[in-house]
Amino acid sequence: MTIAQPTIRPADPVTDSPLVIETLWMAFCEAAPAKHLVPDRAERLRIYPLYFELMIEHAFRHGQVEVTDDLNGVAVWYRLSGTPLQPLPHYRRRLQQATEPYTDNFIALDATMEAHHPKSVVHDYLAFLAVRPSHQGHGYSGRLLDHHHQQLDRGVGRVAYLEALDERTVELYSRHGYLTLPTFHTASEGVSLHPMVRGCKTQTTSSEPPDDQGMRLVAIAEVRALLGSPCRNDLLRITRKPSFPEPVAHLRLGRVWDADDIETWIAENPPPVGEPQVREGRWDRRTAAAVR
Repeated sequence: MTIAQPTIRPADPVTDSPLVIETLWMAFCEAAPAKHLVPDRAERLRIYPLYFELMIEHAFRHGQVEVTDDLNGVAVWYRLSGTPLQPLPHYRRRLQQATEPYTDNFIALDATMEAHHPKSVVHDYLAFLAVRPSHQGHGYSGRLLDHHHQQLDRGVGRVAYLEALDERTVELYSRHGYLTLPTFHTASEGVSLHPMVRGCKTQTTSSEPPDDQGMRLVAIAEVRALLGSPCRNDLLRITRKPSFPEPVAHLRLGRVWDADDIETWIAENPPPVGEPQVREGRWDRRTAAAVR
């Protein structure tokens, strides 16, 4: 069945909330993390509508809820700048009422995500991206992402951050410009989350077409590859050079650089004879000798 591509609009907190909540719990109820938090399916069907009622109440107060015009797709975003968001009044009590006897699992997940969340850079955080099962595979997620990314890329631009649930969603976000950071787990190791970050792609207001590459974010593994895969000690020595580019962000999970800055530095700082040589934007060893 062919489904027409939807338009994206802000959700109305009065008229849209019931269907937004329904889309969220229907999309997430059978996801692996949801099953770990609440193993029993009958309990999931009871708990998750109540849980997402809390989440959407908070999102309408402090975030941005974007929906497809048919309400079969939902994206929940927050603008974060290092200051924690205010919780809902009596959040812990209301969470317990919604999720008992599994409340401890939800509290542990909240604590783990908060501990790993970047706090040193202003960014938009994608808390939820949900499409009803009947409409998955028809481009809804991509439309929701592209719509918000256009907002992020205006003016000076902003970074985006999210936690993907599994390899399938990692692949989806990678196609939309997100870089994978090291996976983290809840204390019980039951839920694995894959943090991802997207650099801004600043749009131009001139008659020239925008640069489609924009800011390409790279973590230390990609930096190492650009430098020709030096050993750990050599990599540490190179990145500690005073002339080496500063990271654009220091996340709990590691430093993140702009790939253009790294490639420019490589071009402007060819190594001495006997050290790795620059070839097509990468440092390649001419010998197996370690860099001294």
